[in-house]
Amino acid sequence: MAAMETGFSRIAHREGRAATLAQLAWAGDECTYGEAHEDYPEPMAVCTRSFASRACQFDWDVSLTSDPKTPDSVG
Repeated sequence: MAAMETGFSRIAHREGRAATLAQLAWAGDECTYGEAHEDYPEPMAVCTRSFASRACQFDWDVSLTSDPKTPDSVG
C-alpha cells in the first residue's frame, strides 16, 4: 500500500491538483471537498470509488491536498 501511495502522490504532484481531480472524476470516483481556510485556499478533496464482486468488496479512498507538508494518501 505504501508503494501505491507514493506512486499516486508523485503522479499528483507532477500532473497538478486540478488535472488529478479531473482524472479521478473521469475514472468514476465521487469527490467531496472540505472547507477552505485562509492558509489553505484549496480544500482537501477525498475521492472514493467502490468495487465489488461476489468474493469481496473493495473501497478505494484518495485524499488530496495542495499543502506540500501534508502527504496525499490512498486507502
